[in-house]
Amino acid sequence: MSAQFDDEKPEAYHWRMNTETRIEKLETDETVHTEDITELKILIANLENLISLNKIELKADFETQAAVTKINFEALATQLKSDFEALAKMTKLSLEAHAMNVEAHAAATKLSLENQAATTRQSLENQATTTRQSLENQATATRLSLETHAAQVKADFDILAAETKAEIAEAKAHIAESKASIIAWSVTAIFIAQLLPALLKLFLPG
Repeated sequence: MSAQFDDEKPEAYHWRMNTETRIEKLETDETVHTEDITELKILIANLENLISLNKIELKADFETQAAVTKINFEALATQLKSDFEALAKMTKLSLEAHAMNVEAHAAATKLSLENQAATTRQSLENQATTTRQSLENQATATRLSLETHAAQVKADFDILAAETKAEIAEAKAHIAESKASIIAWSVTAIFIAQLLPALLKLFLPG
């Protein structure tokens, strides 16, 4: 530690002492930091060597795992191909069997529809025959009824015409009698009208 000068003020002395102490501390810290940096460089070198070794080991492990994975993938691909071929074969057989079942069902359905169509056609023909026969019977009955009614109407008309003719003859006779009565009454009235003045003169003196 430096000694205090005679003419040095206490503040300057303390400031100088503090500065020297700081410089010594900085020098000490620099030495420590230099030692730490050296140790860090050694550690970094060791780490680089370790990383290099690990890279080599990792590369070897990766290549080994890649080779194993390739073998496993090839085996899996082969197995998948075999399974797919077996599945395709089974699917083909199943589809062929289903197609045969569909064809058989279609044939059975076609036969059933043909039978139903034949039955329906025969039923319709029977119904048409029955309906036609019924209509013919109804037409015959209607024609007979109309003929009977027409004959009855004609008979009634003949009777009504005969009665009307008799009534007309009777009316004509009645009209002739009325005309004769009117003529007789007219002649009588004229005769009385002509005789009335003479009778009045005769029975009533003037």
